[in-house]
Amino acid sequence: MRHIIQISAFAALLFVPFAVQADDYIFANGFEVPSGGGATGTDFVNDSGASACYGSSGYGVPCPNAGFPGQDGDQGRDAEARQGILAKIGAGLDGFDFTKVDNLGAPLGPTASQWECVQDNVTGLLWERNVDKVSDARHYRHLYAWYEPALADLGVNPGSQGDTDLCNNSLGGAKCNTHNLLQHFNTIGLCGRHDWRLPTRSELESIRIHGDRYQRMDPDYFSPWGINTSSGSFSYWTSSRYAGSGYSVWAVNFSSTGTTHGDVPNRNFVRAVSGRSQ
Repeated sequence: MRHIIQISAFAALLFVPFAVQADDYIFANGFEVPSGGGATGTDFVNDSGASACYGSSGYGVPCPNAGFPGQDGDQGRDAEARQGILAKIGAGLDGFDFTKVDNLGAPLGPTASQWECVQDNVTGLLWERNVDKVSDARHYRHLYAWYEPALADLGVNPGSQGDTDLCNNSLGGAKCNTHNLLQHFNTIGLCGRHDWRLPTRSELESIRIHGDRYQRMDPDYFSPWGINTSSGSFSYWTSSRYAGSGYSVWAVNFSSTGTTHGDVPNRNFVRAVSGRSQ
C-alpha cells in the first residue's frame, strides 16, 4: 500500500495540499489513477505520437535512422506500435490505446459509430467526447468562460461568468462557463460518472499528437473537435493556472503543437475529464 497526497480540484489550482489519504492508487510520472497502465498494467504515461524520425532531409524519415540515433520516434510505445509488438486493450494511432464508451459507462468496440466518452487505457482517464449537435452543451464549437466561484472565497480571481450566447443557451438558461458546464455533466452523470472536471495542462497534452500529423488527436476517437469559429481561433481550457499572472490559465491548442495561456475573462473550448490526477 502506498501513501500519497491527494489534492482537491480547487486546492490543486492553488498548489495547497487538501488531504492525505492512503490508497492503492499507482503514482507515476504525474498521473495518479485508480485504473490505466495499458495492457501490461505497468505503463501509465502516453508517448508523444512522434512516430517518424529526423534525417538530413528533415522530419518524416522512417525510424530508426542510423545517422541520427536515439530519437523520440524510435523509443517508447510509439516505436513498439510501429514494430507491431505493442499490446493494447483497445486501439488507437501509434502508441495510444483508447476505448469508446457509451453514456452509461460501458465499453464499446473500436468500430462503434455512436459513443459519448473515450477511455484512455494508459493513463486511466476518461474523456468527454465533443459532438456535432448545436443544442448539446458538448458541441465542438461551443465556447465557455473559465469560472470557479469557490476561488473568490479564497481571495483568488474566480474568472468570468460569461453569457448564454457562447454555447447557444445549451445549458438551459445558465451562463456558458466551465463551472456550469461541469456541474451539468456531473448532474446528468455523463458516461456514468459524477466527478467531471477540467483537466490539468499535462493531462490534456497527454492525448495530443506531437508528431508531424495533420490531426492533433486520434480522429477515430475524438472527432469532432474545435479549432476555429467565425470569431477566431481558440484552445481548450485546463485547470492549470499560469504562474506569470493571477488572471491567466493555461490552454492547449489542437491546431498546432503549442500551448498558450489566456486571461480568465476569455473564452475557449472545453474537453472535460473524469478520474484521479495529482
